Order: sequence, then structure tokens, then C-alpha cells
Amino acid sequence: MISEEKVKIMAEMAKYEKNYGKGDFRIYKYTKKDYVRSEKIKTSIALLISFLIMTGLLCIMQLDIVIMKLREGKVMVSAAVIIGIYVAVFFVYLHFTKMRASRQYDEVRARVLIYDKHLEELETLYKEKENEEAKVAICQEAESIELPTLTSFQQWDEATKQIIALQERWKTLGYAAKKVNNELFARFRKSCDEFFAQKAVFFKNRKDEFAVNLAKKHELCEKAESLKDSTDWKTTADALIELQKEWKKIGPVPKKSGDAVWKKFIEACDYFFENKNKNVRNVHQEERANLEKKRVLVEKLKNIDEAMPKADIRNLLKDMSAEFKGIGHVPFKERDKIYNEYKTALNAAYDKFDLDGKKMRMNNFVSNVSEISNDKNKLFKERERLVRLYEQKKNEVKTFENNLGFFNVTSKTGGAVLKEMENRIARAKKDLETLEEQIGLIDEKL
Repeated sequence: MISEEKVKIMAEMAKYEKNYGKGDFRIYKYTKKDYVRSEKIKTSIALLISFLIMTGLLCIMQLDIVIMKLREGKVMVSAAVIIGIYVAVFFVYLHFTKMRASRQYDEVRARVLIYDKHLEELETLYKEKENEEAKVAICQEAESIELPTLTSFQQWDEATKQIIALQERWKTLGYAAKKVNNELFARFRKSCDEFFAQKAVFFKNRKDEFAVNLAKKHELCEKAESLKDSTDWKTTADALIELQKEWKKIGPVPKKSGDAVWKKFIEACDYFFENKNKNVRNVHQEERANLEKKRVLVEKLKNIDEAMPKADIRNLLKDMSAEFKGIGHVPFKERDKIYNEYKTALNAAYDKFDLDGKKMRMNNFVSNVSEISNDKNKLFKERERLVRLYEQKKNEVKTFENNLGFFNVTSKTGGAVLKEMENRIARAKKDLETLEEQIGLIDEKL
């Protein structure tokens, strides 16, 4: 929108440009001294030309007198008189030309200065309008910040940076129009004051919350420090993990004190888990060693001296079973595999030496089940293991029976292999019976 003041100034400038502008700008491009000198030179040339023309015309008109003067020798006197008159007129005209040019230049200068002043005023008005629009935009941006939505420190920090950036932008702007400049400043100042007042209230309310949260974190830190030297790895690890979960649920605390208590808390947790990892490495090494011991024992079962008396073999198998049970844990992934290898080798030894393997194995099984009868979880795990073995044996029997049709019973070699296959099927079925009895025994305990 163009204001009345702008219209008035622009109208005066247009009027000046129409009436004086072209001539004034042509004159004002010179300095006053140069313009006066230029006008004096123009006047001098004009006077000289006029004098020469008038003198020529006069001589033509008074040619008889000129000729007479020449004959009488009085031409020099007449010329001197004429030149004297010219010089007098020259200096008079030159003086008046200087005064006229000087006065004219001063008038032009005054008008041009007024014109320049109007230009400056117009530029100022446009600049003030730009500043006004920029300040209105800043006020609107400051007012657009929804204070009720600022519910965290991060949000308040981001909003504070935004307000400070707006204040810096405000400082770079010049004045707006006098009518609105003070109003805009008051409007922006009000938004800033309201923002920082609400921020102060937010931080004051959070101060008490900080104190409560800090106390909770100190309490968790004390619990963590009391557990860091524990060697009950599983229970303590679970407890520390729970403490860490509780820590994350606690709200914010002052940065300085929060960093300090966090450092103590995490150091206690790290200390325990480092010791736990060291122990796990040691346990893994021990389990690998136990696995090797059980493998050696399985090989011994497979290579018992056939020349030994049955009584000695029975005692040896009993000792080996006790030794196998006495060896500690093995890696979890290898546990079932090595146990199955052991049971297979043990059963094979009982069958090989015609010992009462089934009865002894059942007695051993009954003894083992009695030891874990109070632990339902172990009973369930043992039952699941036996069911898996049962399914495996059942599949083996099915596979053996399917393979019987592939052997040529008429050949000597085929008959021997067939016999061996039938024996294996018979042993597998006996194992199925034993497994059924063992599963039934566990079901009674459950």
C-alpha cells in the first residue's frame, strides 16, 4: 500500500522533473566554479563575435569616413577608441555574466538538493516499510510458538534457540515507520517476556522433580554397588538388568549430578559383568575339558578287554557310569550328543558281554529319577529327551525294516548282512521297550 506521504513526495519529484529536471541536471553535473567559467567563456566568445560583426557593418556603412581617416592617418586613433569601448563593454558584460551564472547555479543547486532530499525520504519510507514487514514476520513467528506443547528440556532448548535467533534478526533491522515502530517493539518484547517467564516456571516445577529422580537414581546406584561383587551370576545379572530398566524409566535429573551418579552406576554394572564374562570363559574352558573326558570314557567303553571276567566287566561298567556322572557339565549344544554316545556305548557293552544290561540300566535310571523327583522341570526335560530318543529309535526300526528288501538272501554275504540287520532291529525294539518303561516311570513321578 502506498501512503499519502509517499504520493506527495513522488508528485513533487515528478513536477520538478517536468519543469526543471533536465536543465538542472545538465547544469549541476558541473562544479560551481567550472559552470561560471564556462558561462564567462561563452559570453566572451559571443561579445567578440558581436563586436567583430558590428565593427564590420559599421565600416561598410561608413566606408567614405574610413577611407578618409586612412588618408589622414587617423585610423589608429579610431581603432584605439573602438578597442577601448570593446574592452569596457567586455568587462561589464563579463561581470554581469559571472553574477548571473553564480546566482543561477545556486538556484539549481537548491532545487537539486530538495530533489535529493525527496529521494532520501522516499528511500527511507520504502526501507521503513520493509523493516515493518520483517518485524511483523518476526512477531508472528515468536507468537506461533505454542508454549503449552513444550514439555521437555530438549523442546525448551530448541525453542530458546529460536527466540534468540529472532532477537538477533531484530537487531539487524532498522526503524519502521514512527507510527508502528514502538508498537512492534512492544509486541515482540511481550512475546519474549512471556516465553522466558513460562520457561522459568517450567524449570522451577522440574526442580523438585529432579530432586526426586536424583534420589531414585542414587538408590539404584547403591543397589548396583551392593551387587557388583556377587558370584551368583544368573540371579545377579537378572537383578542388574532390572535395575537398568528401572533407571531408564526414571525421569531427567540435573546434568552435572546426573552424570556423576550415572558414572557410579554404570561402573558397578560393568564391574560385575566383566567378572561374569571372565567366569563364563572359565566355565566354557571347563565344559570343553569335561566334554573331552566324557569322549575318552566313551572310547574306553567301546574298547573293553574281552578277556576280562564278566564280574570285573560289570564292576568296570558300574565304575565308568559313576565316573561319567561325576564329570561336570559340558557345552549345552554337545550335552545330548555325548550322552547318547555314552548310552549307546554302554548298552552295546552290556549286549556284547551278555550282561543283564536292561535290568542294570533300569536300576540306574530309577536311581537317577529318584534323585530329581522333587524337581518337576528336570523330570519334564528328561521325559522330553526320552521321547525324542523313542522317536529316533522308532524311525531307525522303520528304516531297518525298509532296507531288508534290498538284500540278496541267496548269497553268503547277503545272508550275513541280513542277519546283522535283523539283530539290530531286535535290539532297537528292545530299546523301544526300555524307553517306554522309562517314560512310564517318569509319568508316575509327575
